[in-house]
Parts: sequence; C-alpha cells; structure tokens
Amino acid sequence: MPPDDKKAGPAFEPDAADKEPAWRLGLANVDVDLPSGSFRVRDHRLLVLRPEALVDLQKHLEDTIGLSSKGFLYLAGEKSARQGHDLFAPPATPAPAASDSFESLRNRIAAMSLLGWGRFSVFVEDAAAHRYLVNLENSPIAEAYGTSKKPVCHLIAGWIAGTAESALGENLLCEEIACGSQGKLRCEFRLRPTPYG
Repeated sequence: MPPDDKKAGPAFEPDAADKEPAWRLGLANVDVDLPSGSFRVRDHRLLVLRPEALVDLQKHLEDTIGLSSKGFLYLAGEKSARQGHDLFAPPATPAPAASDSFESLRNRIAAMSLLGWGRFSVFVEDAAAHRYLVNLENSPIAEAYGTSKKPVCHLIAGWIAGTAESALGENLLCEEIACGSQGKLRCEFRLRPTPYG
C-alpha cells in the first residue's frame, strides 16, 4: 500500500451501503436480448466467459511463442481501451483539468469491479513525474492462472495503460510489479511515462 501522503482511493467502497446502488447502476445499463442472443452494457456487446478461457489462451501463447506472448496480450488490452471499448468512458468532451483527468482515471478503472475484474485502487506516486500506482485485489487472471514466478496479468496491464492514455491524454507504460499469482496479497501496477516519449 502506498504511503499515507499519496493521493489515494477507489471510486467507491465495497461495503453493504453502496453495493445495492452499484448493482443498480450496472443493471440499469444492461440489455439482454434473448431472440438475438446478445448481452449489452451501455450499447456495448459483451461476452460472458470464465477467466480460465482467457488464461488457457494465454498459456497456449506462452507455450508456442514464449515471452512474446506478454507483448501480444498487453497490446490487445491497450488497443481495446484506446479504441473506446471501455464501457465506462464518458462521451467525448473538452479536455478536463489535470485533477479531473485523474478522477476520471480512478473512476473508470474502479468501475471495472462491476464487471468482475477485481477491486481496483489508483494512487498518485509522483504527480510531477506522471507516475501512478494501481492496485488490483482478486485479479481473475491471476486466480485462474495459478502459481507463477512472474506476473501474469498482461492483458490487464495493457488495458490500464490504454485507459490512462484516454483519461489523462498522455502515453504511459504500465508494468505489473507484483502479482497474485506470485503469492502476493494483490496485483500491483506502475504507470509511468514511456521511455521513448
């Protein structure tokens, strides 16, 4: 957990008082069309599947192309967020102030809890250097993957980077520095400016 002097906080706390409003918010935006077999949230079609399906794909990539699989999964997550596949992205608006951008980032990342991606919290590590920390408790990827010596949430890392770019308006690299699959209490990600600018 970052030191107390860091700006911190999830967008909503997972207690009984706000569990019902959070689910109401989620369900108010759900449309299930049985004749067509589609499931939509805010007009985005979703596919509900077990995390093991993604992990099976990831492990197959690791077995066939090795370490390159990390890059493929990262880029897939990043591209998805950049192309507006983020369900909680606001409609296009004028560029917000920096503090509003950070709140937008916090809220959009934390809202993924409504879709089962775990419990996210975003912290400012160094505002002047554009460095942020993201904690993820109960990562479905880490849980489904099992034990690993290295972090495994590459798709999530890429998605965080893409979401940060659209929320903050800058290209940041996201590195998973600790993972639940390593026996850690949570997955931890560091967002920082890319070395190539």
